[in-house]
Amino acid sequence: MNRKEREKLSVFSRVKDRLLTRREAAEALGLSLRQVHRMYCRYVAQGDKGVVHQDRGKASPRRTQSQERKKALELYRSMYRSFGPTFWAEKMGKDHGIWISHDTARRWLMEEGLLEKTRRGRRSRRRRPRKERSGQMVQMDRSHHLWFENRGKRCCLMVMIDDATSRMDGRFYEGKTMLVKQCGHMCWSQSHESMN
Repeated sequence: MNRKEREKLSVFSRVKDRLLTRREAAEALGLSLRQVHRMYCRYVAQGDKGVVHQDRGKASPRRTQSQERKKALELYRSMYRSFGPTFWAEKMGKDHGIWISHDTARRWLMEEGLLEKTRRGRRSRRRRPRKERSGQMVQMDRSHHLWFENRGKRCCLMVMIDDATSRMDGRFYEGKTMLVKQCGHMCWSQSHESMN
């Protein structure tokens, strides 16, 4: 019996002793009154066994039959050896009528030793080294926004950062390009370290 089932048993025994109503039991268990009526009737008829889930210990109805598994694995060894589990599962369904999920396919192949466990968590990219000299690479971004609320025009903040020195320069412009006239509101320049 798991924790939830022991809790139900405790509550139903209090209902049986008339210390709780079924409605109070439903609130205590977080179930609907209808569910509690059904479960309590089964508890009264079967005793402690009535609280345990009816499917405990039974095989899943969605389980693939062992002969289907055997056939699928034989097909994998003979025809689909180079396939990954997802593509193999698709082929089994379309071409052979054995419908399995890609997770099941992966589990089967790993259990049979036909697929090695892949390591996850490897970083796909390495950090690029910074440029050696100032001005060698400058990155730029823009943000078009109502920066000065109702005190001025809608402006576009253009920010540039030098890759070698982390020096940032930013200016406000009227449009989304630096070819337009400068707004004249603010002009600043500071290093990346002083901002943090």
